[in-house]
Amino acid sequence: MQSANISNELHNQVWQTSSDPAAAYSAYLAAVLRRDLASVLALASDDYARGLRRSRGRSSFVAFFDCWCESYPLHRDVVACFIDGDTAILETVVEIAHVAMPGRVSLIHDGDNWRVHSERCGDGHTRMPTPRISPCKLS
Repeated sequence: MQSANISNELHNQVWQTSSDPAAAYSAYLAAVLRRDLASVLALASDDYARGLRRSRGRSSFVAFFDCWCESYPLHRDVVACFIDGDTAILETVVEIAHVAMPGRVSLIHDGDNWRVHSERCGDGHTRMPTPRISPCKLS
């Protein structure tokens, strides 16, 4: 199995995303925190990041992406990880408006790397923006 390195030039760190889905998710969260669009897109599945890819050419995209990153739920912990072939489920704890709640993240292994495929908070909210929602709100 080969591994692709997603590098963070600002902090001179390299993320290994081939063998550990929790590490891949940590790298994804760090990319959101840094507002690093290239790494967010590289660490997300094609399906999951489709909306971001489609809208990044719009004139308002920079402001939209900044707002999306700013309002992203605060990740607290991974409490369990289940791997079944090329699918992994992380049970997480997130914080929204100072309230801790369970979260669930699914990742898919694309042959080389784990990629974030979906995220849900305990209240059912998704995290990736879709065309149906305004930029700064969860769906």
